[in-house]
Amino acid sequence: MQHLPPGLPENKEWSAITRAASTVLSIELAFTLQVGRLLITFFSTSSRKSLETRTRIPPST
Repeated sequence: MQHLPPGLPENKEWSAITRAASTVLSIELAFTLQVGRLLITFFSTSSRKSLETRTRIPPST
């Protein structure tokens, strides 16, 4: 528990702000997980397809 110094918004406002922030964070986390899953599936399928292609291409310096 944080002790709020005087001058900050009241507890009701503060809890609403905290709740909104945690909601945004959870939405961002879910979004990031979805994007990560999409990227993982995309890269696993595309890497399987272009594995021979990638080994033939010399690394660009």
